[in-house]
Amino acid sequence: MEAASSSTQPDIAPPASSASVLSSIAFRFMDLPIEIRVLIYTELVVVGKIFYTPSGYEIQEGFRFTDREKYRKPELGIFGVSKSVREEAEEVYLSNVAFDTRSEGRLFMISASYRINDSNTNAIAGTFFNSQTVAGRKEISHRVAQTRLDVERALMWQTILEMDSIHTVELDMTNAYCPMGCCRRLALDQTHLEGVHLQQLRLVGLQHETEVSEFRQIWENDVVPVHGDKIKIELNPETDPWEQWKEDDKEEAWED
Repeated sequence: MEAASSSTQPDIAPPASSASVLSSIAFRFMDLPIEIRVLIYTELVVVGKIFYTPSGYEIQEGFRFTDREKYRKPELGIFGVSKSVREEAEEVYLSNVAFDTRSEGRLFMISASYRINDSNTNAIAGTFFNSQTVAGRKEISHRVAQTRLDVERALMWQTILEMDSIHTVELDMTNAYCPMGCCRRLALDQTHLEGVHLQQLRLVGLQHETEVSEFRQIWENDVVPVHGDKIKIELNPETDPWEQWKEDDKEEAWED
């Protein structure tokens, strides 16, 4: 006697590939509202100040880098997620962080015909110079040293203003002495300001009220308009906008 089975087998779908499973459950970061993404970028990369490695002199004698261990290192790995994420994160990063450069660092424009402008450190000589008294030679040397310093500062200042992405510049005038250390050299050339994107200029380290008054008279009254508005000038501001990111319990310094 022959028995027949009529049981019905259920349909079984083929196993899904790992890729299809991941695609169905993967978190899509770019689907988040832009406001949420900006909050995430801010948490990762906005750290207040970015410090470039200071020189030995600045570590020993300066004070601009004394608090560098209190600022945490940004989590720049977010830039490698995708091109879209990088573009958004970079905008948040660059517009909310101060880059504290070394006082002896060099800036250059890619399109410029020069890359490094070395000072001429050769001693002054010549019949006229040799015929002067000690005081006369000091005066000539002082004048030449001032001229060289002014040229170097003018080149650096012009280079900064050529960077269209920079909207705020903070200049520390604490060590703004002439090369011989006998007088202060505070002047900055305003002739390059027309048409630049600079929106705010902060000057710190002015030593007394006379210096503050001189800058206030020159800059606040005579700065040319930028995009219809004058550049906002802050002279010896009492508050540091970057201090809110300090981590007082941070013990170890970090360097770029």
